Amino acid sequence: MNLTDQELILLVLAGDNYAYDELVIRYEKQIYAFICKMGCNPEDAKGVTQGVFFKAYNALPNFKNQCKFSTWLYAIASNRCKNWLRKSKKTVLLYKTDIRDGKSNTPEEMYLKKENLAAVKKAFSMLPEKYRDVLNLYYHNNMSYVEIAQTLGLRARTVETRLYRGRQMVKSYLMQIDKEMLF
Repeated sequence: MNLTDQELILLVLAGDNYAYDELVIRYEKQIYAFICKMGCNPEDAKGVTQGVFFKAYNALPNFKNQCKFSTWLYAIASNRCKNWLRKSKKTVLLYKTDIRDGKSNTPEEMYLKKENLAAVKKAFSMLPEKYRDVLNLYYHNNMSYVEIAQTLGLRARTVETRLYRGRQMVKSYLMQIDKEMLF
């Protein structure tokens, strides 16, 4: 189907469940990856993702088209994931990244990349949730300030401020690690 999200939504509201299947196919992998990056382990993220699409389906009549469907879906995913994490009280790495980038790396380069990645993950995990969420949406989901604002229910200026402060916190933590390694 080459229909827009809005056209598919109209079909779903008219009773065409196959149209909703198309929306799920379009966004399932992205929402799953987003939930994993927010802290859910891969197995639990599958269940949370299903919950997101179930919630979105039931709430579709209330979708007012004030933002993109994907932004609305990410907002549901963010809330569902936060609720799940709060209930489960599990702490998991924010996101997974493969240290191999396809180039031939020496063992030393791979070790350094692995160490750097571990430091960045640790810095992210130490951020307060409000900064971590904004950085995650910006860097991992390539969302604009406006899309992040709509997703999290914030003003664009607040998103800009949180991005700046979050980056400064990560930078400060990484600089502290570098200083400790010198002594």
